[in-house]
Amino acid sequence: MPLNKKKTIFCCYDAGSAELLLCYLSNNFSSMKNFTFFLKGPAKKIFLKKFTELKCESNINYLKNYQSIVCSTGWSNFNFKIMNYALRNNKQLISIVDQDNYFNERFFFHEKLLVPNIVWGINFSKIKLFFRNKTNCTINFLSLKNERKKYYLKFRNSNLNSEYLLVAGNAFKSFSKKISSDKNNLILTKKKIVEDIKKILKYNKKIRYIVLRPHPKEKFLSFQKLAIETQCRISVSKNLLLENDLQLCKYVLSYSKAAAIAAKYVGNKVYQ
Repeated sequence: MPLNKKKTIFCCYDAGSAELLLCYLSNNFSSMKNFTFFLKGPAKKIFLKKFTELKCESNINYLKNYQSIVCSTGWSNFNFKIMNYALRNNKQLISIVDQDNYFNERFFFHEKLLVPNIVWGINFSKIKLFFRNKTNCTINFLSLKNERKKYYLKFRNSNLNSEYLLVAGNAFKSFSKKISSDKNNLILTKKKIVEDIKKILKYNKKIRYIVLRPHPKEKFLSFQKLAIETQCRISVSKNLLLENDLQLCKYVLSYSKAAAIAAKYVGNKVYQ
């Protein structure tokens, strides 16, 4: 996919979109010094961890210097401001969609539908239907599925540590303060996670360590009960890059489809 390096800026906030963008850029370019970024939130931490040389803008006003704006999608005001700016100023808007869901939340801003020129993503069946029902505008869709596969195959390993189980995905809201008042949901969700882990431990006696990889916005209280019930050492991953956790653990319990697919590329034994 040809890009004018001097006229394209990558604007990213969300971890999922950042991961997809990272796969594409890493596969196709040896250096990022010819590209320009506008980064906030988890995406900024991820890119600064992966690349040492990044040219970054610090203000939305600098977007006027670019013809194409590649932007993450999600719930942050950052995404909406960038997308709205691009459309109001007749810029080419390329939206990165890392999950095939929550389209109303991704593309409606103050009850206005934000329609990109191009969508980068993995699965387009639902998003095509979403836009078809809401607009007559022509949207091009470009798959990054092979780019993602190519990226994670670089980390494929047949000698992963069988003592480690990685638990990944948006499953840890049950342990957060945010919904702790919802006691029924809290108990059921915690119970489900513990049951899933114990099923794996039943058939994998070598597992001694459980690494929890939360969504960047998920916060934790205590895992003392989980440690007691599983008889394993529990830790929360501090790795920004998914591949670092996948290379550590042979087994992966994933509540995220994207993480599960990446794990299979790396060679992990995946439970869903």
